[in-house]
Amino acid sequence: ELTHIEAFTQAYLSVNCNAALLANTQTIRVTGHMVNGDNRQAFSLIKKRPDRMLFTIDRGSHDMTFGVSGGTVWRRIRAPQHEDLFALIEGKEAEAWLGQRRFFDRIISATQGEGSLTAIEIADWKSADCLKIRTLDTEGAAVDILVDPQTMYPIAELETMTDGTLKQTVFSDYRDVGGMPLPFKMESSQNGEAKSRIILDAAALNTGVLSKLFDVPESLLDNE
Repeated sequence: ELTHIEAFTQAYLSVNCNAALLANTQTIRVTGHMVNGDNRQAFSLIKKRPDRMLFTIDRGSHDMTFGVSGGTVWRRIRAPQHEDLFALIEGKEAEAWLGQRRFFDRIISATQGEGSLTAIEIADWKSADCLKIRTLDTEGAAVDILVDPQTMYPIAELETMTDGTLKQTVFSDYRDVGGMPLPFKMESSQNGEAKSRIILDAAALNTGVLSKLFDVPESLLDNE
């Protein structure tokens, strides 16, 4: 089984993140919008290796930013003519954000020691053959990734949630960003019910991001 996994891993990395990209990619910046029913919100996302993230969403009257720095999650609300409001995020909500800070996709992350690939099998996606890659993340969550054997791009991610429902995320509209193929469209559903769509407008690697951007605001540190 291991030889299958090794062969797959080499083929997958050569397409999705070659050795030079793995070594040299330090930051990624994307902008786009989230669509949920009739609700459409613009957002920007910056990630910096290994574990820093800044996600800002335009709520109309204010911007809301979630920052992840290592194991700490914080929030900033910024509105015109108001002082910034900061808060530390803890518990389940923090866990959700910490789960998002992974820099590469689950398969690439697993090859870098963040989780593992446990099995590969032939599966079916919309009546076409695909590869089903079983992954375990560092928290022990099992997620199946369906990969198109022609392009070697991930086409869907399937995760059984703690309540037994199936969460499915479908990736499409792949575009080359600095040598790395990225899906510009992601559609999530749970138990077959559409939840949200994310559509990217732009993406760039290594735009030169200061680590300080992600730091926990000093006012929150003073309170501890």
